[in-house]
Amino acid sequence: MLKLSIRRLLALSASILCALLLLGNLIVWNSNASLAAAAEEASRVEQSVRAFKDTRFHVVQIQQFLTDAAVVGEADFSEATAQREKALAQLERLAGLWSARQAAINELKVAVKRLYDTGERMVQAYVGQGREVGNAIMKADGGFDAAAEKLTQQLEGLAGELTTLGEQSDAAQQQTRTWMLRSSL
Repeated sequence: MLKLSIRRLLALSASILCALLLLGNLIVWNSNASLAAAAEEASRVEQSVRAFKDTRFHVVQIQQFLTDAAVVGEADFSEATAQREKALAQLERLAGLWSARQAAINELKVAVKRLYDTGERMVQAYVGQGREVGNAIMKADGGFDAAAEKLTQQLEGLAGELTTLGEQSDAAQQQTRTWMLRSSL
């Protein structure tokens, strides 16, 4: 059996205590870094969801203003144009936040422009050529209703992906918190 002097025993105890404290600090530092990364990802996802919801709102407004213009019989596109620009700006913001879905977001931009352009053509037909021509553009295979339906389907697909991304982000944060709690015990 080893005989340790009190001095050596105290030095050994202090060394072990310092090593444990250092290890504890490393665990806390790593936990904080992991939690910060999870929180940053959650914030990015939340901003993406907000940009997406704003986009959806502006798309509905485009449809509404163009439909109103057709019903009223005035080729005033100022409100619909403003909503189109806001939708495109939100999609640009979303693309910056969610680069992994850049291609799908670019397709949405094209679909928003197509909806607006088809709607403008429809309104011009209603105002300049009458109800039958306007209805034909609205109901045609590549018409206003079809453009709105296709855009809605694209938005629904992206909404599902964002919901999944949000759930994954929440789960990652919870997992990090659980790990931190367990490692502190």
